[in-house]
Amino acid sequence: MGRSYFPSDGPCCGGGSGAVVNYNDGGNRWVWQGDIEPGSAWASANSTGLTVNLQTCFRPSACGPNHEFWGDKEAFDDISIYGDLGGIPGNATLFSVDAYLPYHSYYSTCQQDLGSGGSGCTYEIAPYDGAALAYVANGNYMVVSFAEICNSPCTSNALQMSAFVSAGGSSIVKTLALINEPTYTPFHRLTIATDRKSYIDFYVDNTLIYSNSTLPANLGSGGLAQIELSQRTSINGEISQVTWSNLQVYSSSMITVGGLSSGMTAVATGPGGFNQTSTANSSSGVAMLNVALQPSNITVSVEQNGKVVDTYAAKVGAGAQLNFAANVSTTTIVSSYTTTRVTTYTSTNSTTVVTTYTTSAT
Repeated sequence: MGRSYFPSDGPCCGGGSGAVVNYNDGGNRWVWQGDIEPGSAWASANSTGLTVNLQTCFRPSACGPNHEFWGDKEAFDDISIYGDLGGIPGNATLFSVDAYLPYHSYYSTCQQDLGSGGSGCTYEIAPYDGAALAYVANGNYMVVSFAEICNSPCTSNALQMSAFVSAGGSSIVKTLALINEPTYTPFHRLTIATDRKSYIDFYVDNTLIYSNSTLPANLGSGGLAQIELSQRTSINGEISQVTWSNLQVYSSSMITVGGLSSGMTAVATGPGGFNQTSTANSSSGVAMLNVALQPSNITVSVEQNGKVVDTYAAKVGAGAQLNFAANVSTTTIVSSYTTTRVTTYTSTNSTTVVTTYTTSAT
């Protein structure tokens, strides 16, 4: 998709129904819109992914974060853009996406905005740029996010990871987890695993942010749902940018391997050093491998007594059901031979006698 501009605030945020950017990704129709004005925004897509840009200021005296926070009395990071994909089947349980949000070296030179806005880099409350994945069902948003924030003192940037329940937009109904790491890295995978009734897990990369067997909000039973990607900022005078890629949706976060004998172990390996093992259930002969953190491009092997006895020939993904069949064959070596021995001797009466002995064996 070539560069496509958002004409104004979308219907989410007081604008008209035409103020959206539709992105068709292999037949999947994403609807992107935002709370943008007085800034501007645009999106484009190539083999790297879908890149969404938000220029927070139309001119130095007209900046989105300042307008939202001081003018409309909204959240400090209310200026935002949302992309929604509907029609997600009710049996989908695993959702993940990659997001790239660059390191902003100018954080340490920004000043807090005390209401007047002004030129240069200023921020509302604190420097903040975030990217989030939400699973939306029954009017509730299950959200996992990462954000670029500034350490205290603000000389370098930190990574903030969070999980929360939202009613949409910048509202946070309930914060489930909040984790800060002192070093910011720009590329992360966001993952949500839930069956909408008995469990929910939130991951940022390999870090389990929050897990519970009780849902923090009612997601309803069955029916279609949607996925929402979002990005937001608190900074005046910047172009906030996120590149989204590799969205994956699966009906299971598990790979099942059946037909195993007691003591056998199933092993899943994948990119980035991913490794997951599971010992076969002694009664059912089934091993369950949780591949929520790496749901595709998985190699599955079977081990016994610490040695690999078989490897499935193809790469598989979450939801794969494999069965191990042990074929036992007996090799019999057959040797057949015949020995013939001829003995000739002359008796005392000069009679020649020839005796032949033949022996056969198998």
